[in-house]
Amino acid sequence: MGFQNSVANERAHEARVGEYIRYHNLERLHTVNGNQSPISYENSLKNVSGWS
Repeated sequence: MGFQNSVANERAHEARVGEYIRYHNLERLHTVNGNQSPISYENSLKNVSGWS
């Protein structure tokens, strides 16, 4: 495998990891959070407490 293939594979891997992190934090529902995404849950806490 050449250097260019290695760089391309690394970039593809970084993109997949980034996609998963976005999914995990923005979309995936957590039953412990009342079936909200982590971001939605955090935002609901801010709205209830008045913290911003």
